[in-house]
Order: sequence, then structure tokens, then C-alpha cells
Amino acid sequence: MTLINIEQSTSEIYSSNAGVLLVGQCVNKYSELESVCSTLPPGGEISNADMLRTYIGVLAQGKSDFEAVENVRENRAFNMSMQIKKPISSSRLRQRFDENATTLIENIIIPCNINFLRNSKAPISKIYTGHVVMNFDASPFNNSKTKKEHVSWTYKGFHGYNPMFCYLGEEGWCIAAELHPGSWNGQNAFCYTLERAHTIVRLLTTQPLLVELDSQHDALENMVQIYDQENDFIIKWNKRKEDVHKWLKYSKDIGHLCVWENERPGKRVGLFTVYIEKLYDWKLYCFRRVMRVTEETISSDGQVLLVPEVEVEGWWTTLELPESEVIGLYKEHATSEQYHSEFLALSLSKGKQIWTWSVCHLVNSTRMI
Repeated sequence: MTLINIEQSTSEIYSSNAGVLLVGQCVNKYSELESVCSTLPPGGEISNADMLRTYIGVLAQGKSDFEAVENVRENRAFNMSMQIKKPISSSRLRQRFDENATTLIENIIIPCNINFLRNSKAPISKIYTGHVVMNFDASPFNNSKTKKEHVSWTYKGFHGYNPMFCYLGEEGWCIAAELHPGSWNGQNAFCYTLERAHTIVRLLTTQPLLVELDSQHDALENMVQIYDQENDFIIKWNKRKEDVHKWLKYSKDIGHLCVWENERPGKRVGLFTVYIEKLYDWKLYCFRRVMRVTEETISSDGQVLLVPEVEVEGWWTTLELPESEVIGLYKEHATSEQYHSEFLALSLSKGKQIWTWSVCHLVNSTRMI
């Protein structure tokens, strides 16, 4: 790998590709892209390594369309920065991705992503419980007024895609990004997502894992799978059509087992725990659910309510921490949503795969299921 020295210049030379120097150095120094690609057939006159370097360099500049490759194809500074030996055309780039999506993802993108995090000594920080957190979250992309394949109506109320992301640690390293149609149910084939992400994570850390999921993943099969992997979890309870007044009555009936706190005059919050037994694949499991009941008799503006407003929330967990701590840990799950905006580009090639560059690191992606 050619080492490029970056120095401050006294002359006024401006280049739109200056930042690509850092991208190229990171990709070529840490991902072992060349050696990983050497284990596969070249795939054509232009190597897989050069093909990926080209597109990663374009994505790093916030350009996701294949045609953007033509603007840098003959750019000497760009090719030198990414260490591209032979540039590829936009049409051939599209064809190669269509032809070899699965092979490239499984045999190049995923291994390079793991190598990148390992070789760069990326810190994977634990929380105070000693766990490394894995956050899974879907983030609908707005592709309204486009004719892209598999664009459909999302739960956010617009047409687009509904990709699923997995972030690791306090730093939010993205270890998985799966592109799905907008109408995709997040629980569909999610066990596969869990298994694939867990396999990758175990190549990066041996620390205990805490998996955090929102209410769309409130499913027994998820809890059993995470539990059998000997990991902990916090999953937001999907109360569906539960009677909130029944839970309010229950919280009052259990006496001191429900801890009440007056947040303000006319509003009090109760915390308690229930244990639910569930049968899965002829095996009996007992899972803990932390419950929070909020009763409001006076609104925040001082209006006395004729009928109290009641809200009930719950969190499935394997942790034996106090209820307030479990809820506090889950609040950090919302922090992971900010990582969605850190992606600079997202490209779709006939619904088969996405190749993404994050401001932090190279991210592997999977083909649309």
C-alpha cells in the first residue's frame, strides 16, 4: 500500500477530492481489501478491489448514483487517493453489482468491515453493567416521487424503503444494514438478522451483550433466541389491546410491590415487575417484564380531569436491576437513532444490495431479502 503524506501547502490549490485521501488511506490500510479480494476470482478486467474503491470514494463525497463515477473516472487525484489501478465505468459498475451482490457482500464486504474495526483498534465501550450494547432499529427512508424498485408505503406515512440497522457499543459502530421495501414488517426474518449480527459481533468482542429492541420486535422467538445465545436483552413491550385500567388496578392491589412517585401535583408514576411464563418449542421460559403505570388527574396546565388519564408501558428484560435502571438503560436506545443521520449515502441497484460509507467506518450491507 502506498503511504500518502498529508502536509499543509502554502499555495492556494483547491480540490474537491482532498477528503478522499483520508478515506483511501483508511480503506486500504485497515480493511485488508486487496488481500480479501485476492481470494475470489477477479470478476472481470477490473478487479473487485478497484471496483469497490471507486464506489466507496464516490459515496464518501455524498454521491450515491452510479453515474457519479464518470465524474471521477479520469480524475488523477481521486484515483491516486483511493489507490485505484484501473477505474471502472458507471455501466459496468452497475452490472458487476447486479451480477455478484451476494458474493461481494458475504466474501468481501463483511470480512473487510470486521478487519477495519479490528485493525483500526476501534474502541467498543461497555456500559456500567459490564455489557456491550447492540441496538437494532429500522429507519424508513423517504423516496417519495421516485420510481425505484421496491419503494412502497412506510409506517412513517411516505413512500420509501425501510432498512434495518444494527449498532454496536457506545460509539455506535454499524455492523449490519439490511435494505427492505417500505412496507416490510420489521419482525419478518428478524431472527436471521439477530443471528448474523451476533456472529459478526462475536468476532469483535467477547464481552457480555445487551440487545435493545423496540416494540415491533416484541416476539417470543426473539427473546428465546437472545436468551439461548446467553445474552441479555431489553425489549419494549407491545401492549397491543391491553386494558390500561386493569393494570392500574393491579398496581394498586399489589401494595408495596409497586413503588409510586409523585412527579407533580395530579400526576403519579408507579413501577413494578411481573414475571410471565411462556412456552416455546415445548420448553417453558419465564421472562421478567418491568411495568410503569402513569395516572394523571390534573393536566400539566392545572386543569382537573373528570376522568383520570392512564398510560401503561412495559419492558421485557433478563436483567435483575431495579425497574428505574432498566427503563433508564432503554432510554439510551433512542440515542442510536441519531446514527441513522450519520450515513452520507445510500445506493440501490435493482433492489439487490446497498453499499454504504459511514462517517466513522466502512459498513457492510446485505441484499434485499
